[in-house]
Amino acid sequence: MHLLSLQNIFLLSYISNSVQRCLSKLFSFFSDEQESVQKRTFTKWINTHLAKRNPPMLVNDLFEDIKDGVMLIALLEVLSGQKLLIPNDFSLPLCPWQGNQVIAVCDVGGK
Repeated sequence: MHLLSLQNIFLLSYISNSVQRCLSKLFSFFSDEQESVQKRTFTKWINTHLAKRNPPMLVNDLFEDIKDGVMLIALLEVLSGQKLLIPNDFSLPLCPWQGNQVIAVCDVGGK
């Protein structure tokens, strides 16, 4: 049985830490890449359905374009085949874009 010298132990520890850093960077890259692929795929799916509207709509930036809820309502109208009613007396929440999101969820939930 061979005893590892203190120098070899430090070397093994350094190699182990280096491998862990490399693997961490690799996993982070693949996670970011997977998120990017999912975002592009979902954007294409939404655009496929929004192209059926008259007039058609187009999502360029998924997170920014659907934030105000207008495209979300349009998407839900295309998917459900029904016109979603937006009440005039609806009091907006603290963030203005949340109003349309709440209306869309409530309207679909009630069907």
